Amino acid sequence: MKHTGKRKKRVFQVVILVVVLLILQKAGRLIYREYQEYVSEQQIEAVMQEVSELTEEEKENLTEKYYYSLLSEKEKTIYEEITAGLKEEKEEITVRSQEATLVNQIYQMVLMDYPEFFWCDGSCETASYEGENGYSILSPTYTSAGEERVMRKQQVETAVQECLDIIGIDGSEYERIKRVYEYIIDTTEYELEAPDNQNIYSVLVNKKSVCAGYARTTQYLLERMGIYSIYVIGTASGQESHAWNIVQCDGAFYHVDTTWGDPVFLKQEQREEAETISYDYLCCPDSELFVTHTLSADYTYPVCDSMDKEYYKLNGMYYETADKEQIRNALKEAIDWQQESVDFKFADANAYEEGYAVIFDELLEEMAQYLGRKYELDLVNYGYMKQEETNRITIYWEYQ
Repeated sequence: MKHTGKRKKRVFQVVILVVVLLILQKAGRLIYREYQEYVSEQQIEAVMQEVSELTEEEKENLTEKYYYSLLSEKEKTIYEEITAGLKEEKEEITVRSQEATLVNQIYQMVLMDYPEFFWCDGSCETASYEGENGYSILSPTYTSAGEERVMRKQQVETAVQECLDIIGIDGSEYERIKRVYEYIIDTTEYELEAPDNQNIYSVLVNKKSVCAGYARTTQYLLERMGIYSIYVIGTASGQESHAWNIVQCDGAFYHVDTTWGDPVFLKQEQREEAETISYDYLCCPDSELFVTHTLSADYTYPVCDSMDKEYYKLNGMYYETADKEQIRNALKEAIDWQQESVDFKFADANAYEEGYAVIFDELLEEMAQYLGRKYELDLVNYGYMKQEETNRITIYWEYQ
């Protein structure tokens, strides 16, 4: 609703105050209300003094922030002022822009670049004062304050140090990415109703989360280890919205989805029955991930077209064709070394179908008999898992 009033020359200027309530991003809706009010030039000048500024060093570090890189120079200034305000943990952040919707959009981009702002729940209220010297006041919603926030920060830092002590910070970029992937999956339980499940606190401290918590924690730990990581939003099969990561490893970009690597999540989604980590979502290319995932159209993301770090390819478990002798040798070698399982990742759907026929129609009974003879078993137990979405078959052997 708009109200009108008299305007005094030189003493007051009319501004439109637009209050934008940004509901949590996952809710996907905005509420607007507008009205006019008079603000003195002295008041505007005082408000401008409240604008937070980043240090030169902090500005230089912004070159490592992906969503910042997508912005125009004008939008980058808004981003910097919001970031500075959040670093100071202000309840009200003054921004030199009267575009409330834009301020809210950039606020979300800041949060996607800064997983360490875990006390921000993603919602906010923005009052936009439109006029010659227009500005906005962004009021983020914080999930904790005072001593509780200090305590939570300490808990997060302690958890990060414990993690880094366990997995180490040395090794190649790929090794560090893989260790973070495994650590988060091994120590986190996928739980839809987990508290704080949109931030890193849920994973690092509570050990229960959903995709947003998994992805933000992956991003945060990798950044602490010197690995470039992007928090990515989009959708995935069976989910309205989803979050994962794009990482840079040895100069190329790859997708990493720790949520979909978690067997607890996969069981809940009825995608897999195994208790082991799925490596289909560790450093995979667009061609593999886009079978089940779709990037948000709101942002432009790096192309991930390299297969160099694909887990199964790196470990000799990737098959361009369903070569019978190659598959037989892999099954026999697993039995000889008493491996609990052996994976066959096929290059495409056709190779997968041919491989399925070779394994189940021609080789599995033969190899089960070989296992029984080698270990003198009267009864051989084995299991298998088929993953059509990722063109993978896993055989599980028992040796007693």
